[in-house]
Amino acid sequence: MLVGDGAAAGFSIALGKGDKKQANKNVGNGLVILFCLASMPDYRRRKRDCKKAGKR
Repeated sequence: MLVGDGAAAGFSIALGKGDKKQANKNVGNGLVILFCLASMPDYRRRKRDCKKAGKR
């Protein structure tokens, strides 16, 4: 949630300055970081479940 708030703040500041290119960059970076952070717990859970099942 904090990543989204930071990206939204950067987006708003960039739009206020009239810099649409930087605003788009802020949104893209926020989405990438959010996706990476959201997928980490799932990756760890899957890895743990595979070890319990004896799979690689």
